[in-house]
Amino acid sequence: LVTVQSIIDLARQFADDFDDEALAIDAVILTFVNLAYGKYYDKLVSADPAYYQTSANVNTVAGTKTVALPDTWLRTVHVDILESGTTYDDLDRLSVHERLHYQENGKPCRYQLEGAALALYPTPDAVYTIRHTFIPTWTTLTAGATTIDGLFGHEELIALEVCIML
Repeated sequence: LVTVQSIIDLARQFADDFDDEALAIDAVILTFVNLAYGKYYDKLVSADPAYYQTSANVNTVAGTKTVALPDTWLRTVHVDILESGTTYDDLDRLSVHERLHYQENGKPCRYQLEGAALALYPTPDAVYTIRHTFIPTWTTLTAGATTIDGLFGHEELIALEVCIML
């Protein structure tokens, strides 16, 4: 883990010829760190989604087709339904050709993303527990003491990107 302040300091070292004192204040550099961190996070998630994935359980409502996605949702990895006890079964993603096959209510076996919700097919006829595994959005860095996982020194890439922005 590395602090945001250490990234800010490293960016300053990389940009040692930087003359504009007005832009070199921490608040401005922190804005650039957030921009660079967003790019870095996206590359890491693309390379290894499992590193950042998290799961959340949600209960369905009988007769309601959708469940809301978490506020921090970026990308769905998979969706499961609780069968019994602690045993889950995969829900497959609904294909365009299957959409008309699930017009009745029943136990969900497929899902589809619809806006800010998971749509379940068929529409649940009872309360079911759905486990949604997803990649969360990255958190905006707000202070110099905040830490991020630099993963093998990749914080240098963030600092170099900040240096370029400066």
